[in-house]
Amino acid sequence: MDLGIRGRTALVTAGSKGLGKGCAMSLAREGVNVVITARGKGALEDYFDIAGELVNSLTASGKTAMLATLDGTQLVPGAIAYIRQQAPLGLGHAVWCARNIVGNEPFAVLLADDLMHSKVSCLKQMVDAYAKVGGNVIAVEEVPHERTGSYGIVTPG
Repeated sequence: MDLGIRGRTALVTAGSKGLGKGCAMSLAREGVNVVITARGKGALEDYFDIAGELVNSLTASGKTAMLATLDGTQLVPGAIAYIRQQAPLGLGHAVWCARNIVGNEPFAVLLADDLMHSKVSCLKQMVDAYAKVGGNVIAVEEVPHERTGSYGIVTPG
């Protein structure tokens, strides 16, 4: 699926363990090909890696259904590039770390902090909005006032 962003490039900061699998599946569906990681944040790298020992064990045991499940997570070699953010200097720094790959092309930043449920993915909706109006596009959600300390806050307008 061509999302209309350079080479289907999105920058993903890999962090939340609880949403890792959901985020990984979304990345695979949307064709994302750049992931920014940090020390101890290799869950997405591991998720898409080929676990040769597991494949061999399942093959030897004749567990073809389980092997088929793995097929959806094993990408063609080189399908995703991983960039290491070597110091925890914030989201802007994570984007800066990918500057040589992204250049001046449009890109998306995905954070695995919240899971969005919709018929059309949040990323696809944002890409469509960008294609229609250009400029910067962000996705937000309303949160109760007492939870605003846990989120980045924007004022629409």
